[in-house]
Amino acid sequence: MYSDKGLVGIIAALALIGLVAACDDTGSSAGRSVSTQATSAVTDAVKPSSATVPSTPTPTPTPTPTTARVTEPPTTTAAVTESTTATTTMPSVEAAELFRPFVADPDVCVSAAARETNISEYSDGLLRPYSLSSAGWHRFQIVADPDLGADGRWALVGTIPANSSFGPENWNAVESEYQHYDTINGWPVATTTSPSGYSAALIDLGGETDAYVRTYRFELDSIRALISGLAVRASDGPIGFVYSPVVELPGLEMVVDRGDDPVDADIATLECVIEGEANLRIGAITGDPLVQYVTVLDQPYPYDIGRIGDAVVSISGFNVEGGPTLSDITQAPDAVWSHLLKQRAPSLGPADTDG
Repeated sequence: MYSDKGLVGIIAALALIGLVAACDDTGSSAGRSVSTQATSAVTDAVKPSSATVPSTPTPTPTPTPTTARVTEPPTTTAAVTESTTATTTMPSVEAAELFRPFVADPDVCVSAAARETNISEYSDGLLRPYSLSSAGWHRFQIVADPDLGADGRWALVGTIPANSSFGPENWNAVESEYQHYDTINGWPVATTTSPSGYSAALIDLGGETDAYVRTYRFELDSIRALISGLAVRASDGPIGFVYSPVVELPGLEMVVDRGDDPVDADIATLECVIEGEANLRIGAITGDPLVQYVTVLDQPYPYDIGRIGDAVVSISGFNVEGGPTLSDITQAPDAVWSHLLKQRAPSLGPADTDG
């Protein structure tokens, strides 16, 4: 059973994700002031390079609302034995260099404050995304294009303890622009889409386990196609899925298949300010690929994302024309990063007061 917090998390993820999406689109509020002392110190530390005006990324199209439908189960049996599983598991990144994002040119945006943490510092190395289940997740699986990684689209397919009080009989099954109800592979599915690019689905598997799907750059039909390609994998361990590629999603395959085991990753975050216009958050995740995928899906929707070295780097916030893109981000010099860690930034948490 879920805790009250877990139940609230599910309801928030499925019924109110459209409200969160509005925040994802706009990011932090514009025009917050920056400490003059912090600005001048960072600006003096690095000689600015010439500024360029990058092109504005194309926004994710808003999903077209459709009516509820029933998708027939695949012709193969729903349970697939362990021996038939064909998954490619990405190895963890060992001894990866921590990437500390920095924008050297203050004409693009001013690097104002920074924070860094290792995931083990606040979760004992266990992933608990989206406040869905304080009791833990049974399994984490990522479906993505292995050649594109963070530059493409991907989906988390997770299994969590079922909650009998949040079964289909309690769903307010009324179709709307962003709320959709289907039966896919014989499973009741509630899906919430979002114009921001993040969407989520809860799958009732009919036993003691539910499945939760959270996607990046998927529209409604793509989510339905993804779920249609899932089959429960027969196993003595926690329930997981076999994913059979579908024609609607070329290039996607299972790239991560993990249980609820400790993970290791470093997260470095920079607050970068365009005075009078926007506060941007630039995050860099170095380490376990599972953490890289899941953490991006647990942040405000990024308008630019990709890989720099060993890190997945994303930029979230209001997309100002002429604002930073990945091409503007470099590794912060040690002295500059140390200074940024001590700067006040309520949105990033307490400053480092050591030293």
